[in-house]
Amino acid sequence: MTVKTFIAVGSFLFLCSCKSSELKTAEIENGTGLRLYQKGEYKKALLFFIKAAAHENLPDSNKAIFFGNIAHSYANVNQPDSAKYFYKKASETYMPGSVNAKLSMVNLFLMDEKIDSAKRYLEEAYSIDSSRGEVNNLLGLIYLGDYGQAYYNPEKAYKFNNEAFLVFKDAASKFALAKNEYFLNNVDRSIILFTQLRREKPTNENYLVSLILIKIENGDLSNINYLVRELKSRFPGSYHRVVSQLSFGTHVVRWNL
Repeated sequence: MTVKTFIAVGSFLFLCSCKSSELKTAEIENGTGLRLYQKGEYKKALLFFIKAAAHENLPDSNKAIFFGNIAHSYANVNQPDSAKYFYKKASETYMPGSVNAKLSMVNLFLMDEKIDSAKRYLEEAYSIDSSRGEVNNLLGLIYLGDYGQAYYNPEKAYKFNNEAFLVFKDAASKFALAKNEYFLNNVDRSIILFTQLRREKPTNENYLVSLILIKIENGDLSNINYLVRELKSRFPGSYHRVVSQLSFGTHVVRWNL
């Protein structure tokens, strides 16, 4: 091996080592951002996602993830223009035509209220991978009417909401499924899911309110006094509004459809 060759190989190994170290640092910063994001500390999370994305020698697959996380954070701190910029940037960085690239554009379209475009991209993503939780979740929400009454079709939403819950098994996907069961008049099943949600997330007002209203509407008075007292204790601001709706069999829960 000549001296020249030895120097070249040494430089190559040095560069590889730096790249690996840089990626590791970026992933640690991104991980910190994710933990803050999950706590609802979006501004703090954003700083770490930006730091992660600022590293130069990163694979496109990582960059795209970091850009997407930046976009989500900007969306949650009400900076839509910045969020849309980074959703577009993430889409351009992912492999063209991939599910992730399409999902990034879906988020951008939803922010722009271009629901038909978002739905078209979601359907294309579903045709590529029908098991993706994010794809099923968003299709389910669109057909639940979360993005406009014109798209409301709970029968069509059901398979998407059910699949999303099977993938994620989290409160958000269970909430969507619980609403879907109610819209399909599977009230007993909806009550079971809302009872679980209220136990799992006792600080969530919407879960408790939904459970009370649906039980009253269904004529299910089991532990209703206890639930109403809990509402008064935990969420006094909503107590009088909800109590005024407690008329057997007359109201319809719609979650702002």
